[in-house]
Amino acid sequence: MTPRRGDADNQADAAAADSRATAAAAWTPHSEAEIEKHNTKELRRLSRKRAARLAKSQAA
Repeated sequence: MTPRRGDADNQADAAAADSRATAAAAWTPHSEAEIEKHNTKELRRLSRKRAARLAKSQAA
């Protein structure tokens, strides 16, 4: 099967995005544990917010 014309471009774009993601992860000053802690806090905050909206809509 011959590759479609855009395949090389798509692969190049994917490779570039991957290298940018790797580079971004490499320079971040935060450890994975700190990031995980932040994400957990953010999820809890969003969960509380969602619960408050639900309670408010059910009360109305």
